[in-house]
Amino acid sequence: MFSDYTDEDGTVHTKAAQEAVFLADKQATEDAAALELSKTTGIDILGVMCSATKTDQSGLTAVALGVTLARMSNSTFPDTKFEFENGNSLVVTDANFDTVYTTWMPFRQSFFTP
Repeated sequence: MFSDYTDEDGTVHTKAAQEAVFLADKQATEDAAALELSKTTGIDILGVMCSATKTDQSGLTAVALGVTLARMSNSTFPDTKFEFENGNSLVVTDANFDTVYTTWMPFRQSFFTP
């Protein structure tokens, strides 16, 4: 598949170097696919597998804002059926919001740790 060659500017490209680049690219592609699968599969929260995609984050951030505003005005956040991108849904209530968010947010954040 690969062989040693010298390009037009005189740079030598070895078979071993080409194979190393190929394998590194293949591994990076596999790692990215596994990461996306993990985000979509999600985490179990209150018996529901909740995905953690960018779309899910936008939606749960909006719910968090609603809960915060409701609590600041001494009212109760209305029960809200949240549809996760993986197709599952969870009814988020004022009573379970803290559990949902404090479980889901570290899972989502884990995809961005160095």
